[in-house]
Amino acid sequence: MVLPVIPRRDLLRWLARVRRVAHEVNRFARATIATPHMASSPIDWPSAVAAASLWWGCELALLPVAKRRCGGEIIDGMPRWRLVLAYWSQLVGIPLTLLAYVLGAAWADGCFIIIFSVYMVQDLVWFPTLMTKLMVLHHAACLIGLAVACLGAGPEWRSIFGYFFGAVAALELGSAACNLHWLQWCEPKTRNLIYLGTMTASNVFALACVCCWSAVDVAPVGVRVFAVVLTLILTFIRQSESFNCCRVSRGHWFGQPASRASPD
Repeated sequence: MVLPVIPRRDLLRWLARVRRVAHEVNRFARATIATPHMASSPIDWPSAVAAASLWWGCELALLPVAKRRCGGEIIDGMPRWRLVLAYWSQLVGIPLTLLAYVLGAAWADGCFIIIFSVYMVQDLVWFPTLMTKLMVLHHAACLIGLAVACLGAGPEWRSIFGYFFGAVAALELGSAACNLHWLQWCEPKTRNLIYLGTMTASNVFALACVCCWSAVDVAPVGVRVFAVVLTLILTFIRQSESFNCCRVSRGHWFGQPASRASPD
């Protein structure tokens, strides 16, 4: 195959356009999302720890109820009760903390860091032999992403932390839809529609958030590139799994015939 030769003048003109677009995205991101006042004010750690303790205390209180009502059947490397209990964090804990963050609570980002860290680590502690390799890699990628957002973005990391916070909240909604698929609480067509629709929307939104996070000149260039690549890999795997679970080929989304529907 012969590759087309691009004239140097056209290449330079295209690169100049890309730089202008990147500059505009950067300016828009700083004006809309970046919050320098949060970077200058300290995190209210006592309140953050108290709020996170309330979340975890409620989860531990709900634990025996979930075990008793939902059972311990192993589903995709997790007990059934764990998939149900995860809704407490996915649909209540993280969204409410995000709301507090949007309203300007000084403890919200610290509380989220604790909640999300405990939420990921406790699965690795509770189910070290049950979790699938893919789920272990998923949790590891989430913890690495949290470390990058907090430690890799430099001293002004809080000024753009909202991007990461929003991305995680969106991804957890996609995970909640995945749990619904495995729990089989509704008919196959309905749960497949919810799963595919929510997972796709959450992946697109999360990727957009990370791209905006990377467009702001706060973190080093290498860290920004790493964050985008990590998110691309994570969202691609999540999307591929949703296709596989719902028996939908990638080609179907581009107008090609769909695979055979799920037999259940």
